[in-house]
Amino acid sequence: MDHRFIGIKPSLCAAAAMYLSRRMLGRSPWNKTLIHYSGGYTKSDMKHVIDLLMKYLIEPVAHEEFFKKYASKKYMKSSILARQWAKQVEAEKLDVMSE
Repeated sequence: MDHRFIGIKPSLCAAAAMYLSRRMLGRSPWNKTLIHYSGGYTKSDMKHVIDLLMKYLIEPVAHEEFFKKYASKKYMKSSILARQWAKQVEAEKLDVMSE
């Protein structure tokens, strides 16, 4: 995906992606159950990776293939939704870590 993610545990990347996706969809806060099933990752454990994911979403598209694939109707235009949400969060200067 991006060289900045080299050296980060895949489970940590997955937990951070789950956290962000739940925020995008307005789901319940990151609670003890999610911490348990994520492998024990708290919001503070994931902050660095969440920041990297947000930067990746806000920056110009680096991997056109991924963006195009997930921009299709088949994938419910998830790449478009994610990028729009991240840009809106940045424009409004919202803290993605606060729930």
